[in-house]
Amino acid sequence: MMFILLGLFLVIEFLFAWTLKHTFASLQKTKFYKLCLLTSIPLWLSVLSMVCIQIFIAPIPHYLSYSYMFYVFTFYFILFIPKVFFIIVWLILKCIFLFQKHSLSLSRWRWTPVLVSLIMLVLFVWSVFWGRYMLTVNQYDIPVKKLPAVFSKIKIIQFSDLHIGSYGGNPVFLQKLVDSCNALKPDIIVFTGDIVNQYADEIDHLDTVLNRMHASLGKFAVLGNHDFGDYSVWKSPKDKQQNLSDIISQLNNMGFKVLRNEHVYVHKGNDSLVVVGVDNWGLKPFKQYGDLHKSIQGIDSNCFAVILSHDPSHWEEQIKKKLHYSLTFSGHTHAFQMGFHAGKCKWSPAALRYKHWWGLYAEKNNFLYVSRGVGTIGFLGRLGMTPEMVCVTLNASNE
Repeated sequence: MMFILLGLFLVIEFLFAWTLKHTFASLQKTKFYKLCLLTSIPLWLSVLSMVCIQIFIAPIPHYLSYSYMFYVFTFYFILFIPKVFFIIVWLILKCIFLFQKHSLSLSRWRWTPVLVSLIMLVLFVWSVFWGRYMLTVNQYDIPVKKLPAVFSKIKIIQFSDLHIGSYGGNPVFLQKLVDSCNALKPDIIVFTGDIVNQYADEIDHLDTVLNRMHASLGKFAVLGNHDFGDYSVWKSPKDKQQNLSDIISQLNNMGFKVLRNEHVYVHKGNDSLVVVGVDNWGLKPFKQYGDLHKSIQGIDSNCFAVILSHDPSHWEEQIKKKLHYSLTFSGHTHAFQMGFHAGKCKWSPAALRYKHWWGLYAEKNNFLYVSRGVGTIGFLGRLGMTPEMVCVTLNASNE
């Protein structure tokens, strides 16, 4: 896979050098191979940096190499995307001028692809240094049937996909998340998976920040695909299992009850509300650790339930078919960490992979909220899809 990506990057670098050479007269006498080498310097620096990270940093400690590679990838991605837009704009203009009847030359418009590229460069730099720290709190009122009257007006706060290793041990943004949460005075807090990129060590020294989140009726969490450590090579299955156990212990230390294919009842007055937590379950190639049947065993399917399941495809494939009245909280998609939304108009590349990729969805008496997440992975930026925390107020409905 890495060699395929490297090949793709090299093709883009080649096309960029070629379009650059044919755009500016001052470069037309430059040897093409020299221009290719010059424009691809960021790529080779990135590859060299990743090799050095694996050789010199990986042993101390191992989780840092994983996080540092994201910084290297982000550096290259910021420079790579403007090149892609330069090529696209150049080709569009070239096609227009080839098929037009009047005489205009591409040279008169040569600064157009440059301008577009610079705009994209500025946007992606902004997404890394500012966009990924602009926390948005979205609030919804949802009328639900079968909700016990005593739980009407209950506030549930969800956050997801923290990927805590991507913050490099900086607690400032996490404190902002905690303060925003506590200001809403939630009754229940739910975390829907991917607390880490890969390793339990990422949480060290930061769990003391997250344990300051307060909820009057409890804090609950489930595990996401990254929490299971499936994207690393372990010395032994025992080490992998120990990493998972440490992550669960860290979540417990933060005051979260980790639900693993099980359910619990939250009591208020003489009534109760069931909260169901399912291990990560996703469409292939993601693994299906979740067992919904086990999770809801003993629950009356006609009662209202709050479901925590990391991957939203689980709702489509199983949850809404098994329960008659429910609200499911999911994450996982990150809304691709880039896209746009204005009112009811929204789009992200995540929509190409997931039917339900961000926002509130409903089918009959089953609701799904897909969070675009808090943290970042791979590319350490957010463009248009800023970090999100959602506050849902449930209202009892007899209709």
